[in-house]
Amino acid sequence: MSADAVHLFEGTLNWAPERAEPDFQVKKVLTIDEARAEFTKSMLIKLAYTEDEGSLRKLDAVSLVLKRYRGTCPVYLSVRDGNGKQVQLKLNEEFRVNPGALKVEELEMVLGPGAVLFSR
Repeated sequence: MSADAVHLFEGTLNWAPERAEPDFQVKKVLTIDEARAEFTKSMLIKLAYTEDEGSLRKLDAVSLVLKRYRGTCPVYLSVRDGNGKQVQLKLNEEFRVNPGALKVEELEMVLGPGAVLFSR
């Protein structure tokens, strides 16, 4: 473990009446990537739809990124048009990902910040 890394601790907090401070028993320590892989049930990608070539290029780029990080986690695509209409699609099996290995910044470079959400 490095000193400046963020980790998730899972354990038990015990309050004993005779103690001034609680006791915390650590059962598991996870990196952020490990926690994302263990607790993520699905991933949602948000995309604004337009009928220009840029949207199609974005979809191609997203497809390539997802295929590099194959796994078991289902991926959903939420598409919103200029009129505010929205549809959510579940992508097929070939686009399932490993959320612990996936580099979110790769998708956000294509789609913008906040375009990728994980659910538990």
